[in-house]
Amino acid sequence: MSSDPTPSLATYLASPEALHEPSLEIRDQAYKHLFRSRRMAVGDSIRLVDGEGVARSGVVVEIDRKHARVDIGGELPSHEPEHRLHLKVGALRPERADWLVEKTTELGVFSITFITTERTPRQYGKGRLDRLQRVAAAAVEQCGRSRLPRLSGVTPWRDALQEPTLGDAFVLDPDGPPASAAFQQALQGAGSSGDTTLWIGPEGGFSDDELRRLTDDLRIAPVGLSCPILRVETAAVAATALCLLTRRPPSQS
Repeated sequence: MSSDPTPSLATYLASPEALHEPSLEIRDQAYKHLFRSRRMAVGDSIRLVDGEGVARSGVVVEIDRKHARVDIGGELPSHEPEHRLHLKVGALRPERADWLVEKTTELGVFSITFITTERTPRQYGKGRLDRLQRVAAAAVEQCGRSRLPRLSGVTPWRDALQEPTLGDAFVLDPDGPPASAAFQQALQGAGSSGDTTLWIGPEGGFSDDELRRLTDDLRIAPVGLSCPILRVETAAVAATALCLLTRRPPSQS
């Protein structure tokens, strides 16, 4: 596999429409970060992404006191996992939700749905979801991926159970078999869709009734992380890394 220098480039998240134009302007906070803090200069290269999986090259051609102009070039690798991981997570405290979104975005998660559970009947207002979107956007620019994860919730428990399951489904359970083996076995099975849905309970875990609904009624396989009890956000990061590292297509000879 040939080396690709683009991950070291600064990344700017633009709208999908903007990347169809020959050039774009960078203003406001992004301008301050790139051209004041990072001191980018005319002639520097930049990675431009649209949040939907498209990445293009860019070259800084003009820097003014309040904005900069970048000419848009050809396509770059997306740096997106080939596998799509969908998290369904018991809603947690706002500052911990920020951390979960930031780190799982950097690891390549495709979507995150926060859900109510017996032990976490909390809700997020529009302001909180807007903040989580900003956290995800900053994480995309930090790590150089090209897709924003889809964030939703807080979804009521009953509604979450009725949503379609995408691909193979698992639920974290300390008593479950090792997740790494389960992920690998599912990947090697016939008809793998390229998706995994992973349910992660709140602090204290899913209740016995909730776990029964998932494992018995919906036939979702329990898996464990083979380590001490983790906080929700730590478990989400560990499981995301394990899944996206394990769930790789077999190499082609």
